[in-house]
Amino acid sequence: MIKNELSLSLFFGTIYSDYGGFYSFILTKLKILIPIIKNLSNKNVMKNLLQKMSVLVLISIFSLFNFSCSQVRKTTNLDGQKLTKSEISALLYSLEEEKLAFEVYDLMYEKWGTMQFGNIRQSEEMHIAEVQKHLAQYKIPYQILEKGKYQNAELQKLFNQLVAQGNISELEALKVGATIEDVDIFDLQKLIKEVENPAIIQSFKFLECASRNHMRAFIRGLSRYSFEYVPKYITKNQLKEILNSDHERCGMMR
Repeated sequence: MIKNELSLSLFFGTIYSDYGGFYSFILTKLKILIPIIKNLSNKNVMKNLLQKMSVLVLISIFSLFNFSCSQVRKTTNLDGQKLTKSEISALLYSLEEEKLAFEVYDLMYEKWGTMQFGNIRQSEEMHIAEVQKHLAQYKIPYQILEKGKYQNAELQKLFNQLVAQGNISELEALKVGATIEDVDIFDLQKLIKEVENPAIIQSFKFLECASRNHMRAFIRGLSRYSFEYVPKYITKNQLKEILNSDHERCGMMR
């Protein structure tokens, strides 16, 4: 019984891997509970727990199925649909920009061990996957270069500058973090205006939302040094609005 339920859960979890956070939680709990249940001596207790697990799995599958269908209804049918040149360029640029964020944060975390870099670099890996999802759907060829290398010359120049600055001190590294989120928000706002595909727009809005949260985190870090960050890309009013707002639940936008 347990084997069949777990197989079914894994099956659906694989199909709907885009919503993996939800299923990772369910499967993690199952992996913890199954060995405990096997060791129970009271058969009635075991039976009761198995029944509850069955209900949990079925409800999870049903809920995820409904959520998935609602997402399909919200997006344009991919059959026969092609991306514009602007949309392809936007995805490829965004992919490298997210790669830059991840690699800089990874280097800064290794250098300084600052919490913000450790936490946010994990988010950037998710953001890279978010862009790759669309490239894969439309079979757009792309190449991710080795660490620290970028096809876009401007991003290559920015990476070199930011790493050099971030290696000076933790304060400078936190400034670098704020700068990356600054330029990310600016670029994403521009890219959203250049694309028409609703699914890509939705992903870009998700990335922009995440960047606002990251900006708040880096500004909190800078406050420990009594340093006030002045934006170089977005406006001062935009930054003020971000900082005066609460942490956002960006996952709900996907």
